[in-house]
Amino acid sequence: MELNNLYGFVLMLVLVAMILGVGILVIDKMSAAVYIDKSEINESITMPAGNASVQLIRVNLTKFISLKNTTGTTFASANYTVHLGNGTLTITGNSSKEGICPEGSTCYATYNWRDYGSAATVALNASRSAITPIASTWLTLIVTIVVLAIILTIVVRSFAQKGR
Repeated sequence: MELNNLYGFVLMLVLVAMILGVGILVIDKMSAAVYIDKSEINESITMPAGNASVQLIRVNLTKFISLKNTTGTTFASANYTVHLGNGTLTITGNSSKEGICPEGSTCYATYNWRDYGSAATVALNASRSAITPIASTWLTLIVTIVVLAIILTIVVRSFAQKGR
């Protein structure tokens, strides 16, 4: 390798690194955007004491539809709050006094949620995990070996010219 070709080779390495980096970012964003909208109908939950929180089975809720007791009576939305991101339900009203769903009894929650565990998301995450070591480990190793080869070539050529 001649010193004149060094610029083109370094430019090629930078280009490959940029393509890998952009590819990993695109795959990461695509895996976060791929989901399936689903519904959970009448999930059985046990009412906690006081104003405690209940963890629903699903997370990433998009809409909380209703909270009912075993007879089908619906809670007023003023009696609970729902954190859509982590799927927690907190009782804010006094449900025991209202007799809708006393603590320790079973109630049923209906809501919509996003499933990010689809086959497409799993495949994209697996691709991202497989590509990441190339950019972080192998590319630096290749660059190091090439730089050492260039330095060795320069040293050998300088000694070869002095021997003449």
